Amino acid sequence: MRSSFLVLSLLCLCSCDYNSKKTKTNTPKVDTLTFRSKGFNSRHFIKLASNNTFVDEERWASCLGGGGVQKIYGKYESLNGKHTFSPDSVTRLEYIEIGEDNTFTEKHAFKYHKDSVIFEMPNIYHLVEWQQEHYLLAEKNLFTEYEIKHDFIKFANYVNSESRGFKLDGRFLTHETKENDSSQSNFNHEQIPKPWQKYFLKEPIRATITDFKALGRDEKDNDGRLWLIEINKGTDHLVYDGLYFSDEEGVIEITTDSILQDKSYGVVYVFNDESTDHILGSELKTKWQ
Repeated sequence: MRSSFLVLSLLCLCSCDYNSKKTKTNTPKVDTLTFRSKGFNSRHFIKLASNNTFVDEERWASCLGGGGVQKIYGKYESLNGKHTFSPDSVTRLEYIEIGEDNTFTEKHAFKYHKDSVIFEMPNIYHLVEWQQEHYLLAEKNLFTEYEIKHDFIKFANYVNSESRGFKLDGRFLTHETKENDSSQSNFNHEQIPKPWQKYFLKEPIRATITDFKALGRDEKDNDGRLWLIEINKGTDHLVYDGLYFSDEEGVIEITTDSILQDKSYGVVYVFNDESTDHILGSELKTKWQ
């Protein structure tokens, strides 16, 4: 009788252990990797889950009050650093201030369509690593009226100059690791898609300002004026449209916007009380050691 009871007890224990393992197997852990960026009165997050679902979240606030949150849900596929997103649904909260003490909240939920959202989502991002940080760079820039033409051109200026200003101003979606070490500046050009590799310089470019002339003054700006700068480097020297140059002190900064074979042009802003005597002949580089 005692042995029968012992066998039954062991079977019960085995059954409980099996059911426990089975439960754990059916509820796998889902890990999430979050990329963040920020702009003026705005925040952007992309959350990638290990089960290949994602949330694209935009938060914004108005200087006049109110704001909102837009979340896009869907699935993504990843292959060799290329992430392809398939948005499916959207939720949006908008906070509208009515008077000083009242805030009205509008809630919306709908299927995703690029014409129905405040912030359209690029459907292709590439994962890029530099200085032990990871970045999601959009293959298509949807905000060209406000920013430099393309995520890859903006990021190339960051890598080429190693100026943290481009990271802060560029609104790069970044996942920072605890092991981040900015002293490790070697950049793997092969991780960049081939159409954009030409924007990432392997050596700094040095140029000299050979001419400059005043442009028309903005009627709304009485503090300074714009000057057109000519430098003695062009396409023969790997200069491209959108390349950043500066002098050693960071007083003169230009981004090329017109390129010829042996010269290029950019625009610089100079305050009225600032001398322009130093401009002609100034040395510019894409990166200063």
